[in-house]
Amino acid sequence: MAVQVLVLKEWADGECRIAATPETVKKLVALGAGVWIEPDAGRASSMDDAAYLQAGAQPAGVDAVAQADVVLCVQAPSTEILL
Repeated sequence: MAVQVLVLKEWADGECRIAATPETVKKLVALGAGVWIEPDAGRASSMDDAAYLQAGAQPAGVDAVAQADVVLCVQAPSTEILL
């Protein structure tokens, strides 16, 4: 069974980083992981959704947290997202 990774969009004011680049996604997928990415997660870093999809990610909302094995984000997610 493959590990499922979810990359979340950052919500903190002024935060323009993202926890995974399209290149990172490509490497994770090559290792056999499934990668989900929240729509517009890379926008503040000038990375569009198409680059992530081309790298092998699939779009998913924050509700995918419950099914993800690993959640990637720069800042700690809110408690509401994790519950």
